[in-house]
Amino acid sequence: MTWAKGQGLGGASFWEFSGDTANGELVGAINSGLK
Repeated sequence: MTWAKGQGLGGASFWEFSGDTANGELVGAINSGLK
């Protein structure tokens, strides 16, 4: 997310929720990284 913010991007995307953990670590990392 550091790279994305450094490029002036306003978000992130991914194709598949099934690769995330049951407690949402992937979504949480994206959310935290964009703050």
